[in-house]
This record gives sequence, structure tokens and C-alpha cells, in this order.
Amino acid sequence: MIFKLYERRAKSRQALKKFDKALDDIEACMKSMESSNLDATKQKTKLKELNKLKNLRTKENKAKPKNSTVEHSQKIQKPDFKEKNEKFPSFSDAVQIKYAEGRGRYAVAKREIKVGELIAIENPYVSLVDKEFSKSHCWNCLLCTKSPIPCEFCSGVVYCSKECRQNADETYHKYECLYTDVLYQAHLGAWHLAFRALTSRPWSFYKENIEDYLNHNEKSGVGNDGVYKSEDVMSFNNLVTHNGVGGKQAPELMMQAHVVVFLIRLLTKLEYIKDPKPSNLDLDQEQVLVGRVLHHFMRAAFYNTHEITEIEKTGAKWENNKIQRIGRVTNPTLALINHACDPNYRRVSDGRTTYGFACKPIGKGKEISDLYCKPFASANLPVRKSS
Repeated sequence: MIFKLYERRAKSRQALKKFDKALDDIEACMKSMESSNLDATKQKTKLKELNKLKNLRTKENKAKPKNSTVEHSQKIQKPDFKEKNEKFPSFSDAVQIKYAEGRGRYAVAKREIKVGELIAIENPYVSLVDKEFSKSHCWNCLLCTKSPIPCEFCSGVVYCSKECRQNADETYHKYECLYTDVLYQAHLGAWHLAFRALTSRPWSFYKENIEDYLNHNEKSGVGNDGVYKSEDVMSFNNLVTHNGVGGKQAPELMMQAHVVVFLIRLLTKLEYIKDPKPSNLDLDQEQVLVGRVLHHFMRAAFYNTHEITEIEKTGAKWENNKIQRIGRVTNPTLALINHACDPNYRRVSDGRTTYGFACKPIGKGKEISDLYCKPFASANLPVRKSS
């Protein structure tokens, strides 16, 4: 029955416009029919159908100019800085980070900044696609997937490429695989980012320098402590958490405690950490340490999360299109920019990458501030057509 497989693949490749490979499959199908169990009449009918398809493909190939190539969409030129900030590579040289007691770190203009000037480009430390887009967007990079690649072990996620799948499998996804629905149904919000941030590295990584992760430095990047990199876990760890501020009430603290215990149970089940006493519901010392790091990450993610958006094509004109949220990210560098009711800076999403532009002239020494709302979406993103 192998001829059926060749036939199906030939038709699939034809639909994908991979005509040369489709012809190879047609040839293989015709050859394999010689050893099939089809009777002579059915073989004759099938061969006639395949020959017709083969001749059609051959004529189309001959009609093509010899030097013709398959047209591909031109690669979009991404914006970039004229001069990068040496201390904060995700900022341009126009940005300076300062620190003040009572307000923490904040961004100011190191020189005059013009309207529309690009001053920030950042790939997040951790990202997460919203549930309703988990089957249409890449689990790893959040781009719309034109030809989805599935996870090899679960049906809960898709990827845009084998590279994204490999990256996810080698880091966080092995501790989410088969449990993505459980995590979504828990309605964790930004706390889901904390879980992923933790599992992106093995527990032994944190355990070796546990004191660094039980404390944090909210002045990080301001002094002479090296380059502030967004991909560095310590940049995420040192984000502001407002510990001891705001007088948290018992119900909120109880909810945080419940979530930490729930996630510790999940991490134990998935063998991220060992469970020395499977029948004992009490947390051992190591599980408590994991919980402390996780709780700190939860607070860091909660106060330092940005939305990622894209354009949904809902009309012929630009103003008819809809900007919608597809996920959330934690950007350790962009999180240093404070929010204001009268912002002079706006964000634009492109997959999981965020670009920051000045939306007003910003004088030297003036503070750079963001808006309390979701970012714009890049017009270069693949768009989802509404049903």
C-alpha cells in the first residue's frame, strides 16, 4: 500500500508548490504500484490519473524560463541604532540610567532626542504567548506560524521552526510539556513568566550561588558593575519587586503562597527538583529554597511585564485594523523606564522583540517615560485575517 503514501505526499508537495519533489513522488508512486495488491483495472485507472498529473507538472516546468527562480518575499530590514549604549546594549547612546532613593532606577536623555528616533531594542529575558494564540503563534518566539511545527511530545504548542523547538526543548519546555493546559487553567498571569524564568536553567545553576538569588540589587547597572545585559538572569533577578511596600493584605499574600506551593509540586512532579519523600506533603529544605527564589521571580515578573501585540487585519485601510495582545514579556532593560500619564516614548512589537521610539522631542537631562497601555504592533508582522 506504499503507493498511497507517495501519492498523498505528491499532492501535498504540489499544493506547497514544490513541483520537482512532487514529480519524484509521482514516479515513486507509479513504480510502487507494480507490487501493490490493486487489480489490473484499478491499476490502469490510477496510472492514467497519475500520468495526467505528471504531464501537467512536466509542461509547467518546461514553460518556466531557465533562469527563473521562485519568488520570495524580500527580507524586511530591521531598524537599528546609529550608536549603541556601551553600558546598556538594549539602549542607544541617547539614554542614561540614573538612581535616586525612593524612586529607584530611571532613564533620562543623555542628549537631545528627536521625534521618531529609535532609542531601545530589546529581546526579553522571558516571554509567553497567550492561550488563545498558542496554536497559531510560535511557543518560543511568538511570531505567527505560517507552517506550524508541533512539539514532538505534546499537542499543546506549535513552533515556527525546528530551531525554536530545539531552543524550547533544551530549556524551559521540558518542564511544561503535557502540562501547558494546567498552567493556563491556573490563571497565573505574569507569574507564569516567573515559572518559565526559573526552569530556563537547571536548579543546580541557582543552588550553586543561592545567596545571590535570595537577595537582589536594585541599583544594578548604575555603578561600575559591568555591562547590563537583558539575557543575564541577574538582570531579571535585580528588577524592582516593591518588597515591603504597599502593605500587602492577607488574601493577596495567601494567594502568592498557594501559587508557590502549587508550582513547587509541579516542579517536583516534573523532576526539576528531587522529591526525597514522595508520600510526605511537607516541603523539605530544598523545596523551600526553590519556593523562595520562585516567589522573588513572581514579584519581579509581576511588576516588570510588557505586552506584546500584533495587527489583526480587519479592514482595507490602516485605521480599520485592530491591534491585539498576543502575549507578555519581561524586558529587564525596558523595565527601567518608568511610566507617566504624559509619555514621550512608545513601544512597537515585532514578535517577541520590542522597539522603543521617542514620540516627542526629549531635551537633554529630561526623563524618558512610557505610557500605561499596550504597545503598537509592527506593520511588518504576519497578520491574522479575521474569520
